[in-house]
Amino acid sequence: DHMGDCACHIDLVSDGSDESIWLWLRYYADQSTRLEWAAEFPGEMIPEHLDPPHDRDRHLPSR
Repeated sequence: DHMGDCACHIDLVSDGSDESIWLWLRYYADQSTRLEWAAEFPGEMIPEHLDPPHDRDRHLPSR
């Protein structure tokens, strides 16, 4: 495999702006990811976690 231990993430929703990152950290990032983010970007403010304002996931199809 020519890619080795490579991972790629394509985000079709976020534009990568500070606001998008802030919203993702606030509503969607789990605790482990938030801790990793804080370690990778020391000195950056990590917003307090809140539940998303709308429960849209329950409308998604399930198997």
